[in-house]
Amino acid sequence: KRLLIISSILAVRVPVNGFLLPPCQAGTVGIEFGKCIRYYTMSLRGVFAGADGSASGFVLPHSACGVLTEHEVMRPADRYAVSNELLASSRQVFRHVVDGETVWVKKRRPNKNPFGWWTQKGVYRFTGVLLALPPDRPQVDNVSFEVETLRKMRDLGVNVPEVLYATEDYFVMTEVGDTLEVFLRNNPDPAPEYIEKGVAAIRGLHDMGLAHGGTQIKNLTVKDGEIYFIDFEESIPPERLKMFQLRDLFLYLLSLERTGNNPDLRALCAVYD
Repeated sequence: KRLLIISSILAVRVPVNGFLLPPCQAGTVGIEFGKCIRYYTMSLRGVFAGADGSASGFVLPHSACGVLTEHEVMRPADRYAVSNELLASSRQVFRHVVDGETVWVKKRRPNKNPFGWWTQKGVYRFTGVLLALPPDRPQVDNVSFEVETLRKMRDLGVNVPEVLYATEDYFVMTEVGDTLEVFLRNNPDPAPEYIEKGVAAIRGLHDMGLAHGGTQIKNLTVKDGEIYFIDFEESIPPERLKMFQLRDLFLYLLSLERTGNNPDLRALCAVYD
């Protein structure tokens, strides 16, 4: 216990029965110390809950400080593991039900052909077309890249799915509602309100010094009246952040136009400003 308390102050990882307990994310002596102690107390309860005193079969919370979410309570580590039969499906992303809970599974995709990336880069260089603005070189390991991105986004307070389980080949995340595209199609009356909410959510992301890279309405969702972001596959070059933020807004407006939502572009740009 002393070792755990010291680690919460120094923000280091400490092994307990084969597990690495996450550091306090405050990272500063004395800040949120009480929450860190609460976290480690709960962790110890999970670690020593087994009859043999081991932590086997438990997943410790990702967010060390703050209030634990319903998904961050200690749970069997393999609860969200997906069978090989399901993974054999040709679908890269699919819905799955675990003990009555709906989750989404996203598999590792085949490595992108670098020729396509170089072509996109060439088109942008010679034409300046915003849609051709290339991200950084394609990620070889899209699973670990997106898992890391989603966790960073959640830590910053961005509405994104929570990662429940991850392996080298796939990860499992929480359900965050229908895509905005589906929502607008099925709910025409509140559509204008949620179109504006989408713009406001994008602006909020940009105000945090971030960009998405693919903000078509198929990559935004609606849950409990709030807008969520999904599908973080683009690695944004820091030196082109402002251009990608502009591209985010353009992609959003263009996707609305292409799906027949006929947005008031002037009004939406005013919302963004």
